[in-house]
Amino acid sequence: MPMITATTAELHPRAELFAIATAARTRALAPDTPEADRPALLELDDEARWTGQHCYPGGKWVRTNFIVALLLEDFRRDAARAGLPPLDTTDLPALLHGSAVSWLRNIHNGRTPQVAEVEFTAGPFGTRIEWRTITNVVTRYTNGAERTNISYPGMPLGYFLGGLAELQPPTTGDKLTLRVAPRP
Repeated sequence: MPMITATTAELHPRAELFAIATAARTRALAPDTPEADRPALLELDDEARWTGQHCYPGGKWVRTNFIVALLLEDFRRDAARAGLPPLDTTDLPALLHGSAVSWLRNIHNGRTPQVAEVEFTAGPFGTRIEWRTITNVVTRYTNGAERTNISYPGMPLGYFLGGLAELQPPTTGDKLTLRVAPRP
C-alpha cells in the first residue's frame, strides 16, 4: 500500500481522510470544545474514517482520480465548516507523526491507567521495512506498567505509520516511540 509518491512526497488521499477524522475526534474530545459543537465533529470523524476505510471510488486512491479529488474536497470543506484548520502538509513527517499520536490518544481516551507511550518496532512487510502495528508493540502506562505484543490494528494508524516509513525509511529492529500521554 504505497503512502507517498516517490516524486512528489504527497500525502496519500486515505491518510488525508484519516488525518481529518482524527483531528475532528481530537477536537470533539477536548474539554474546551463547546458541547453543541461535538456532534458535528464526531459525525465528521465517523464519515471521513468510514469513507477512508470502505469507500471504493473506482480506480486507484490517487489525487488524480476525479472521484477521490471530489471526496477530499468535500471533507476539507466539512472540516472548515466544523472549525478545523486546514491540514499543514508542508511537513509531512510531522503531520503523520502528530496524527498517529492523536489517533492513539483518542482510542485510549478516558481509560485507566493512562497510556504514556507506545513503541513500534520496524520489520519487513513484503519487500519493505515498516513500523509493525500487530506484533512487537510495547505499551507503557503512566503508572509504570508495561504490556508487550498489544496489537494496534487499524487502517488510520497503518496509513500514518506507513507514510512515515516511506518518508523516513527505518531498518529492521528500529524503534519508533510515540508519546501518548499529554505533556505536563
